[in-house]
Amino acid sequence: MDLPLHYFPLWASGQKLYSLALVVALYALLYSFVLVVYRLAFSKLSGFPGPKVAAATYWYEFYFDWLHKGKYIFEIEKMHEIYGPIVRINPDELSINDPEAYNDIYVSESRRRTDNYHAFIKGIDFDVIAEVVDRFASRLEDLRGSNSVIRLDHACSAFSGDIISRICWKDEDRFLDDPDFAPEWIVGLIPEPIVLWAFPSGRIFDKFKKVFYPAEEPP
Repeated sequence: MDLPLHYFPLWASGQKLYSLALVVALYALLYSFVLVVYRLAFSKLSGFPGPKVAAATYWYEFYFDWLHKGKYIFEIEKMHEIYGPIVRINPDELSINDPEAYNDIYVSESRRRTDNYHAFIKGIDFDVIAEVVDRFASRLEDLRGSNSVIRLDHACSAFSGDIISRICWKDEDRFLDDPDFAPEWIVGLIPEPIVLWAFPSGRIFDKFKKVFYPAEEPP
């Protein structure tokens, strides 16, 4: 059978693409295998207890956070019941459920082993946080009896923002002094779909919205 002249170049081009795809697939499999071996045997966290599948891949966490709508936290509780107070919950993270470990993790002054900024080496100035707490309480007290509607999510976001500003930049209170608690600093800055994509567990608050703000039924 006579074949057209252009048949052979097309066939050869297809073979090259097939070979390239095969090489890429083999490389991906080899890389994944080496990565899993490293995480299970050579990682600094390899000695901590926990499910091997959680230590080997992020897909285990993805399964509960995405397919089960942010329920990985409940799976972590089950892990602690099985493996104890310290559990490896993904390749790079530990979960510690032990109050006695608090002072070893959240330390200050010379006990903090870090090469980060000087402010963090010295630890957190809790007097500064106390000032922000007092300002937060004062704002809520001022609004008592005013018949004003207070968005607690905005108020708490302003509270968190002022603490972050005090610790990182030593700024004075800005968000708590705003009459509406400056909702734009976090609500407008990061769209809700992006926040929920980054923190799938936050989707549970959608249920609260449906309870407290039910959609109006059509007439």
